[in-house]
Amino acid sequence: GTVPPGQFEGVCRLIADPSRNIFVLGGRISDSIARFLSSHLQQIRPKVFHLAQNSELWPDDVLRMRKQDVLILFDVRRYQPDLARLATLVRERRKASIVLITDKGMSPIARDGDIVVPLSIDAGTAWDTVVCLLAFVEALIVKVSESNWPATKARIEEWDAVRLARPDEAQGHGNGNPDET
Repeated sequence: GTVPPGQFEGVCRLIADPSRNIFVLGGRISDSIARFLSSHLQQIRPKVFHLAQNSELWPDDVLRMRKQDVLILFDVRRYQPDLARLATLVRERRKASIVLITDKGMSPIARDGDIVVPLSIDAGTAWDTVVCLLAFVEALIVKVSESNWPATKARIEEWDAVRLARPDEAQGHGNGNPDET
């Protein structure tokens, strides 16, 4: 409810555009939400990459980024300087669009973000909550999957066919008889 509809639609359009590569990464805690998003997006569409937490492994992904691509970063309170450096590097050298999911305190990445989505993380306790981040991501997943449902449905069916294939089916052997050697 705190995200303007136009901003939400803009993020969805970027993510749903099949001509764009999507790169996703979060911080120490928020990467679990980033991984949730990238895992679902990989089932919905091709060209989705989850960056490693280790910054030494970022060059391959950064060098793959093109101007039309999207980097989605999750960075909330106790902001990570390495994520801010990544955003600046991508902005300056690759010119990819940057979508930042952050909290109301605003990650330093906001200065490099094309779209900045500040969400509430305050739970009134000693610990922050990621409930709003998760709700936002689930809404993205639904909207992006519905933007081209026939393609999404076909990809999920193919995904599951590969995921659930028995080893003998994956190799193109066998006639369904489990005793066949």
